[in-house]
Amino acid sequence: MKKLLLILLILPTLSSALVTTYSDVNCGKWLDLRKGNLANEKNLANQSEQRAVGFFDGLVRANGFDAWEKPTKITPSQLFYMIDNECRANPASKIQDSLLEIFIGREG
Repeated sequence: MKKLLLILLILPTLSSALVTTYSDVNCGKWLDLRKGNLANEKNLANQSEQRAVGFFDGLVRANGFDAWEKPTKITPSQLFYMIDNECRANPASKIQDSLLEIFIGREG
């Protein structure tokens, strides 16, 4: 019984160490991918951009505030430039932290 309990306590820690999640992408990596010229880097940058849009959409839905439209309408491309600026200011932060700051700033 003690071994089972120990396994159940350790398992979540091991599984999180074996899986890369979007939250692991930091601003430095975001900026590197966005300026990349290689086809592989452009593909990874596109994937990161799509994840950023999805995360931002989730913030909009969860909070009931349409940050895409208010206070002024923005496009995904404009959101990416806002993320770039946040990341330049805080290169060690995570992308979702930058997106949250942008969302809060737009919410007022």
